[in-house]
Amino acid sequence: MPSFQSPVHRARFVPNLLGRARWSVAVVALALAGLSCGEAVVAPAVVKEVAVSGGGSPLRLAQSAQLGVALRGEGGVALPTVGVSWTSSDVSVATVSASGQVTAVKRGTATISASAGGVTGTAPVPVIGVQRVDATPDSVAVIITQAAQLAATVTADPGVTVTPSWVSRDTT
Repeated sequence: MPSFQSPVHRARFVPNLLGRARWSVAVVALALAGLSCGEAVVAPAVVKEVAVSGGGSPLRLAQSAQLGVALRGEGGVALPTVGVSWTSSDVSVATVSASGQVTAVKRGTATISASAGGVTGTAPVPVIGVQRVDATPDSVAVIITQAAQLAATVTADPGVTVTPSWVSRDTT
């Protein structure tokens, strides 16, 4: 068996060692280059502000409106609006869908909240309508072919116009 001391084996052995050493250095260099250039580690964006837009304007009963939301991160950088949840402070006044669509249910004001990343933004949503209808006289009895004059006074929120219509409970 030849020894590693022979010039022939040394000549074969040394290039193999150098070849492996060069190959190992090349692999390590490529791995480091891939980690430092091609595979950057990105920290998740932290939500610093949630701004709700479209609130404040009154809605009439059964009317709907789409609210908007803007998420901001460190330094006011705009973030994608993903992971936003919507809630209403009073669903008997106004409901809100998962997409921010608000629907007026009854008179009053509800606060609509949008939350993302543990941060919440709000907007008031006032719902307007008729406060009260007073008819005078309170009741009237008439006989066939007789007429009676009735009057109605409508008390409504500002911006609400109502024209009363009349219906008899007993048309016989």
